[in-house]
Amino acid sequence: MSRLLSSIRTIPASDATFAASLAILAALAVLSAGASYIAPSGINDQDLLRRLLPPMSQSGGATFLLGTDTLGRGIFSRMLYSMQTSLLIGIIGTFLGAMVGSAVGLFAAHFGGIVEEIVLGLIDVQSSIPFLIIALTALAIFGGGIATFIVIIGLHGWETYARLVRGAVKSALNMDFVVALRITGAGATRIYVRHLLPSIIGIIIAQMTLTFPGVVLLESGLSFLGMGVQPPGASLGLMVSEGRAAIMTQPWLCLAPGLLICLLCLLIAQIGDRLGDKFSIAKH
Repeated sequence: MSRLLSSIRTIPASDATFAASLAILAALAVLSAGASYIAPSGINDQDLLRRLLPPMSQSGGATFLLGTDTLGRGIFSRMLYSMQTSLLIGIIGTFLGAMVGSAVGLFAAHFGGIVEEIVLGLIDVQSSIPFLIIALTALAIFGGGIATFIVIIGLHGWETYARLVRGAVKSALNMDFVVALRITGAGATRIYVRHLLPSIIGIIIAQMTLTFPGVVLLESGLSFLGMGVQPPGASLGLMVSEGRAAIMTQPWLCLAPGLLICLLCLLIAQIGDRLGDKFSIAKH
């Protein structure tokens, strides 16, 4: 972890794009985390007398800054709560995918031989099939519960982590310090946990920032299709889905959450690209 922090500190302070992206993302994360305290209205609070108010309308005031939907619920408040849901699912899904993929990569690198060939075959199969198709099929079979949804989301991108970790570990296993550890009688667990994992944790975290936008988009897409978060819950994708029918007459219903999805993905992708350059993921 100290290597990771020292590497991040060496990113030039003059990198204005990276700094701005990080600052904006942090601000959005704080807003979403404090939605219950910041939002001017509850996630499902209704005011039918003020339904379909446009953004910045005089009658809406600060409570309905971005307008209201067909039930008189504040778009701004619902966006804060929805961003909280989307980011939380995205974070859990990204961590789950990283853990599964990294474990598979370590398993393949350690055992090698036929085990490695089987893992590489599974990686190729996974890479050849759009994950959205896999997710829709799995949700249709196992149902759309939130736990099932998060697990399926978490499997997104595992093959990337597996390939990355396998390559990094196989390269590290041939290094002099690993050979020396083996000569001194160090066990496999000690070598992997105390020496190899700390040396590759940086590239795993960088890859997580690159994968995270895809996880957020996948969650939004599945919720948009009605296979993700269900009412009375809310997510950004679900808000876009609820407002798509009125895009010509009340465009703010879907444009506001849609633009927020784009902004989140662009910010995280920018940060991920910068970290990816720093840790030279391509070399692995």
